[in-house]
Amino acid sequence: MRIGILVPWGADFEEKVKKVRSLGFVSGQVSMWDMAAYNEANAAKMKAVCEANNFEITSLWCGWSGPVDWYYPNMYTTLGLVPAWLRNQRMRELMDGAAFGRLLGVKDIVTHIGYIPDNPFTEDYQGIANALKTIGTELKKHGQRLLFETGEELPVTLVQMMKSTGLDNLGVNLDPANLILSGRANAVEALTYFAPYFMSMHAKDALRPEPGKLHGEEVPIGQGHANFPALFDILKTIGYDGEITIEREGVGDDVWEKDIAAAKAYLEALI
Repeated sequence: MRIGILVPWGADFEEKVKKVRSLGFVSGQVSMWDMAAYNEANAAKMKAVCEANNFEITSLWCGWSGPVDWYYPNMYTTLGLVPAWLRNQRMRELMDGAAFGRLLGVKDIVTHIGYIPDNPFTEDYQGIANALKTIGTELKKHGQRLLFETGEELPVTLVQMMKSTGLDNLGVNLDPANLILSGRANAVEALTYFAPYFMSMHAKDALRPEPGKLHGEEVPIGQGHANFPALFDILKTIGYDGEITIEREGVGDDVWEKDIAAAKAYLEALI
């Protein structure tokens, strides 16, 4: 296993890559939320920056346009492919992101699906399944995989959804903190359940929601309820030898750098 880092795309992309290289990272996942940035010029720029700094892009995290609210109750109506009124638009954006990934030579495309309904007989569930089948089929033509970052949906619902498409190039990008933050699952139990579909992982930690609260709190890696020693034991048991991508959100630059350096050391000790 290797420890990587999440790097957001932006005008300061080169500066960000140089910063993470100075912290000892040689690879990572790039996140994109600017749909207009999916073009050949930006792909060439990104490749040039990474080549000049000996930094490998391991996967592309693709966002989508339109309203985004991660908190209750608007999370149900704004996230991922769940909102029917945004679904076709976001399908196209994810396929555009995958095409951009191909310009970079990236195989894995990662995103959040949103709060998938548990009932497979609902119109929304069927619409989401059809959208994923369309996207997944297109990616498969090009040897790419579509990975779903965990957090909103229940683990059993995500597996049910993947199986309903009949595709074998769909998988899980486990984010243990997101499962904890939203009170959806114990991260260790979820990884055990996801093992046949596990393809990559975000290293992020969080505290469970307090009694009566709807959302937990992100904390530095090793200080929350993710239980990384147990998670790494499972990863070793299933023979995973890929990238573990550190993500740290919602803090200033000084705290971010301190937490990232500590997280890297902590996770490498587990390896």
